Amino acid sequence: MRDISMDTPVPTGIPGEFMGVNFPSIEYSLDMLKEFQPQQPTEFFVSTNSIAPLDFVSDLFPFCPVAADPELQPLASAELPASPPAKQAPSTSSSGSAAKDRKPSRERQSSGRWSTRDKGPVTESRKLEVNREAQRRFRQRQKARSRSIETQLAEATTALHEMKAKHSQLEARNQLLEKVARLNNTHSSPSDRTLLWQGDPAWSEQAHTKGSQGLSLTFTLWDQDCVVTVDELSKLPLPKMAKLYTAFVQKLAVCLLEVDGDPNSPMVEQMNNWTAEATCFAVAVALYNPEAFRTFGQLRLDVGSVLPERMSDEAYKELLPKMEYTEAQVQDLLHLRRLYYGKLGQLYRQRKELRSQVPLACMGEVEGICATDNYTLLSSLAEKLRVNAAEEYSVFLQSFCAIFRGVQTSRQRGINMVHAYPYVAHKDRVVGVLAEQHGEPSINTLLSDTSKSDLQHAADWQQVTAYLDSISMANMHMHQPLLRWR
Repeated sequence: MRDISMDTPVPTGIPGEFMGVNFPSIEYSLDMLKEFQPQQPTEFFVSTNSIAPLDFVSDLFPFCPVAADPELQPLASAELPASPPAKQAPSTSSSGSAAKDRKPSRERQSSGRWSTRDKGPVTESRKLEVNREAQRRFRQRQKARSRSIETQLAEATTALHEMKAKHSQLEARNQLLEKVARLNNTHSSPSDRTLLWQGDPAWSEQAHTKGSQGLSLTFTLWDQDCVVTVDELSKLPLPKMAKLYTAFVQKLAVCLLEVDGDPNSPMVEQMNNWTAEATCFAVAVALYNPEAFRTFGQLRLDVGSVLPERMSDEAYKELLPKMEYTEAQVQDLLHLRRLYYGKLGQLYRQRKELRSQVPLACMGEVEGICATDNYTLLSSLAEKLRVNAAEEYSVFLQSFCAIFRGVQTSRQRGINMVHAYPYVAHKDRVVGVLAEQHGEPSINTLLSDTSKSDLQHAADWQQVTAYLDSISMANMHMHQPLLRWR
C-alpha cells in the first residue's frame, strides 16, 4: 500500500486526482480494508521514522467522514499511532530538525538515484548539478583508463622491439653456424686439415669404408664382431676408451700365457690379430682426435680418470728386459731415435726463423702500423707455422707406428701393453731408457745437431716414410728391419 503521509499535498481542484494521478474510489478502498483489516493496527503498520500510517481524519481524499459508515466504526474507534505532521516546505528554522529526523540514504546518493522523499523536490538546477558530477566522474574514469592502456601499449611496444632485435641476432648467428658447418663438411676428416700423413698401408687395410659412414674398424674382442666408425671411435669419452683398452689387455694376457708355454699354439694368430686391432685403435684416435690421444697417455686405465701419477723410471727399466729385444731391434730403435730428434731439431729451427720474421710493427711497438701489411704478412706466417706444427705431429705419429707396428713383434707389443697396465708406456721413454743403457747422445744434443744441414735431416727422415710404406697386415706381426732403408 502506498505511503502518502510524507508527500506534500498539492491541491489540484480535481476530485479523485492527486498530483496528476487518478486514485480508486472510496468504496473500493473500503472493500480492500475490510479484507486485509488486522487484529491490531500495530501489526499492519511499520514503525519507522520515515513511514507514517494512513491519516483517515485528514481531508487528504475528498470523501465522506468515516463515521458515516457503520462498517468502519471499529476501525475508526481504534487507537491509531499518532500521525506525524505533514511535511512542510523547507525553511531555515525547521531544516536542522528535519535533517536529524530523516537521514538520506548514502547508497542512493552514491548510485545517483535521488528520491523526493529524501531530498525534497528535484529542481532543474539540482538535476544539472547531478548530471555534471556524473559526467565529470565518467571523464575521469575514461582518462584513467586511457592512460593505463597507453602505458601498457608502450611497454608491449618496447618488449616487441627487444624481441625483434634478439631474433635478428639469433638469426644472424644461425646463418653463421650453418656456413661454418658447410665449410667443415667439405673435408673428409679433421686430419685432412691439420696432418700431412694419413697412416701406413696397414692402417688403410684395417680402416675399410662402410657405405656413407666413412672409415670403419672391426673389433673381434667379443663373441660377435663389432664394427665402429673411426669418427665415433675417436670421439669416445676417456672412460670408454680406457674400458676398450683394458679389454685388449685382458685378451692379450691370456694369449701370452698360452704362447709362452707353446710357441706353436693357435693363440698366436689370435694374438697377432688383437695387437693389430689395438694399435689400429691408437692410430685412429691419434689421427682424428689428437687432444684425446695426448690425454689418453696420461690416463690411469683401472679408474678411468686422468691422474698426475705416471709410470716411473724404475717401471720402465723393469719393463725393458721383458721386451727381449734382439740386437737388430736395438739398433733399429736407436737409429730411429737419432732420425726422430734430428728431424724435430730441424722443425724447431724453422719455427724459430718464422717467428723472427714478425716485424716490430706487428707486435704493436712501432707507431703508424699499416693494417693491410700486417694482415698479409701475419696470415702468411700463420699458415707456415700451422704447416710446421702439422709436420711435427706427423713425425711423432710416424715414429710411433714405426716402433709399435714395424720394429716390435706382436708378442712384444702384447708384453708392452700387459706389463705397463694400468698405464700406457710412452715410446720416447722406452727408447730413452734403451739409449741411456747404450750411451747414446742426449735429446738436447740431437736437437741442436748442426753437423748436418736442415735439408739433410729432412732427407734422412724420408727413410722412415719409405719404411712405413712397406708395412702391411701380412708382415706387421714380425720385426721389419729399418736400417736396410739407409
